[in-house]
Amino acid sequence: MAAPGRTVAVLNTSVVPTAAMVTGRVPVPGHADAVARVASATRAQHCVDAHALSEELFGDHMPANLLLLGAAYQHGCLPVGADAIERAITLNRASVEQNLAAFRWGRAVAHDPDAVRRAVLPAPPEPPTFEEVVADRVADLTGYQNATYARTYADDVRGVAARALERAGEEAGAAIALAYARGLHKLMAYKDEYEVARLHLDPAEQARREREFGTGAKVTVLLHPPVLRAMGMKRKIKVGRSAGVLFRGLRAAKVLRGDRVRRVRQGRGAPGRAGAGRRVPRARPHRARPPHPPPTPPSSRNSRACPT
Repeated sequence: MAAPGRTVAVLNTSVVPTAAMVTGRVPVPGHADAVARVASATRAQHCVDAHALSEELFGDHMPANLLLLGAAYQHGCLPVGADAIERAITLNRASVEQNLAAFRWGRAVAHDPDAVRRAVLPAPPEPPTFEEVVADRVADLTGYQNATYARTYADDVRGVAARALERAGEEAGAAIALAYARGLHKLMAYKDEYEVARLHLDPAEQARREREFGTGAKVTVLLHPPVLRAMGMKRKIKVGRSAGVLFRGLRAAKVLRGDRVRRVRQGRGAPGRAGAGRRVPRARPHRARPPHPPPTPPSSRNSRACPT
């Protein structure tokens, strides 16, 4: 058990929802209650929104633990030197430069959190306009299926927007149009097997994997194809080097998605709108940002040390 008079907590205040929260069965809580509970059992608390900072610095949440390690070191809570920690990171040979930078940024945020926020966290962005929202989703749906599919989306959205503005007024109509544009895109761009293949082959995703694990890293993909699932297979199959070939084939076969496959199997004619009845959440590919350069470590860590 932690001794309240001696224990110091370095906390990540980022809220990571559970499956029940994602599906809406339970509400997503704030972090204040959890911090208060920890405070009742510790003598000091140092809070860092590590996931947000990690995403902004590296375009990835994985270095968050190294940020917290750097903060813990700078607050005097580790009985080892910075050189020893950085040597261990180097010897581990996993994302060495990124992890070293994360450790140093963690020290910096403990030393002067306001300066780090000013240097790293952007000002709140201007909300996108209706036309920007539509243009972004038209580009995505073009890659998802084709230009005709995307044009169907754009025509439908603009038609609803015109009626909403006419009947609800400018402010309410604009809100309805934006909500409809976003909702229809989620419905039309559900993540099926063909989209999983497209996202795996996305250059940004490949660059992220190489940056994190190195160019020679072995990649293994676990798949559960619907055909095998329908035949009774209950486990996923492991695909190694041949995954790229498989994904390229699936990406090229996207013309078969949705109603087209069902109608061809049943000997029917032209397909209707693809995927109209599927209700699977959309997973967008991550757009990697160039990392910020690591800060110069503070000249010395905090003189306070946690008693052992």
